[in-house]
Amino acid sequence: SVERLNPNAVLDRGYSIVTDGAGAILRNAAALEPNDRITVFFRTGRADATVTSVTQDEETSGKSPTH
Repeated sequence: SVERLNPNAVLDRGYSIVTDGAGAILRNAAALEPNDRITVFFRTGRADATVTSVTQDEETSGKSPTH
């Protein structure tokens, strides 16, 4: 249903939404570098943070293990 696509419904299920300093939603760690400022939105509240390191693994990088 359309309600499941509501960002608040995502937060209600225990997920967080992370945005960069400009407010754009981040979907991949590759968009980050150490010392970037981010905001993490939770169901109740948010946290501002600074990235200390960035690690990508093959499973979440969107690349096939054969490439």
